[in-house]
Formats: sequence, structure tokens, C-alpha cells
Amino acid sequence: MLRIFDTTSNTYSSLLYAKTAPNFFGPSALVVRADVALEQLRQQPPTGVSKGDGGALSPNGAEGVPTAPIPSAGSAKPHRFYGSVEIDMVRPVKSFDAILNAVILELQRTPGAKVKVTLEIEAKAPSGFDPSEVGIVRDNAKQLKFTPEATGFD
Repeated sequence: MLRIFDTTSNTYSSLLYAKTAPNFFGPSALVVRADVALEQLRQQPPTGVSKGDGGALSPNGAEGVPTAPIPSAGSAKPHRFYGSVEIDMVRPVKSFDAILNAVILELQRTPGAKVKVTLEIEAKAPSGFDPSEVGIVRDNAKQLKFTPEATGFD
């Protein structure tokens, strides 16, 4: 019988705290609250063998799951996130949805966090844009409240 939680010591066996989840969870895998995991990891000596790339061997010897440093209560937390990504124009809605779910919504989970998303568009046409298209795009951009000083053609 595999025991994941030891009720006598009130600890989880083979506990890993990682920045990214492994690609595959075994049938005995269990997700625990971060505060519970961090408290247990602070109280127990480190397990595994430290590796030069920042990862560690898990207690059962499996490699490939980098372990994150355990934040201490006094360590400075980052206060700002910034990022830039190019949207796949073949499937722009799917790309934006993935970004929304994987990054934006995660950032909004922090109480008091203010998240601002700015869409930047750059289009180039070797033969130039037709004047009728320029007018349509300008009118649409104005209706959609594009920032006037950051929008235009040249």
C-alpha cells in the first residue's frame, strides 16, 4: 500500500515544490496547497542531490522536475510582471485565449493586482496600403478607441 500522507508526522512523502508542473502525474500524485508544501519543506532537510542546472533529484530519483527555491518569509517579492508575445495569425483567438488563461488570469489572482493588456499591431505591405483600406482602418481604429498618438500609417 502506497502512503502519500503520513498522519503520524503530518507530512507528505515525496513532496516536490516546482515552478512548473511535470508533464505527467503518476497515479499516486496529489496536489497540495502551496502554504502546506512550503511549511513542510522549510521544516525538513533538503532531499535529493543538487544539480548544476538548478534542478534536483526527487526523493525517488526521478529527474526532469526543476525544484524552485523555497521563498523565505523575509525575501523580496517581485511587484511587476511584463511580457511581450507575438500572436499566431493563423489562430489568433486560440492564441489569445491561451495567453488569457495561462498568464493574465493567473496574474489577476493576486489580491489588489491591476493588470493592463495592450495590443500592439504592426502591419507592412511591400506595395503599400490602398487609400480606401487606410480610411477604413483609421475609422475602425478610432471607433475602437485606439490611442491616437500611437496609431497611424507611414
